[in-house]
Amino acid sequence: MEIDTLQFRQDVLAWRDEILIAAAAQINRAAIESREHFETLLPFASFKDALWDPDAFATLYIDPQMLERTEMSLKRILVDSAQKLSSLNPELDGFANAMIEATEQIAFPECKSVDEQGANLRQSDIEDSRSSSERAEGLSAKLGHLGRTIGKRIARTSENVGVLVRDRAGVHARLRQAAAQRIDHAWMGEGKAPRSVLSQVALMVDEVASHARLVS
Repeated sequence: MEIDTLQFRQDVLAWRDEILIAAAAQINRAAIESREHFETLLPFASFKDALWDPDAFATLYIDPQMLERTEMSLKRILVDSAQKLSSLNPELDGFANAMIEATEQIAFPECKSVDEQGANLRQSDIEDSRSSSERAEGLSAKLGHLGRTIGKRIARTSENVGVLVRDRAGVHARLRQAAAQRIDHAWMGEGKAPRSVLSQVALMVDEVASHARLVS
């Protein structure tokens, strides 16, 4: 009897570890893909985004990507795991049902639309990212008597200088760092309020496992 009880408790612990590994792997995959998508937005980021409020820019574009890649998949993992818990012992059906209900209570970050946030990728910001080139083109028109060739050279030079300045100012680096911090704090980190998504999952699973182990 004692051997059976020990084996059952080990099975519950293995069940817990399997869920946590699967949940962490899913969120990690989502983070990689979300940061790859975020990278495609960096050319449109303005100095304001990077220097004044990089966290807002990162939150606006990281959270929707993470939510799309994690919400339904995590819920499937948890529901499937709850059903596996029941298979360990019929007396665990109550815990499994409670876990399924708790799955719907996970607090995912609220995602604001681009319009609601004030839209860092509005047309005005896209225009900002191209402003150096456009100013050069305007200058080309004013200096038409110097010829189109010179004007085009000015445009290309001005655009290249603008990219170089942004790179030297660390605009992209600041935004990448903000994106990484957002993923850590809201989706994968531990110990900070509000709890990250992974931290909420771990807390729920640990709670269920700790009670389930007492059933024999």
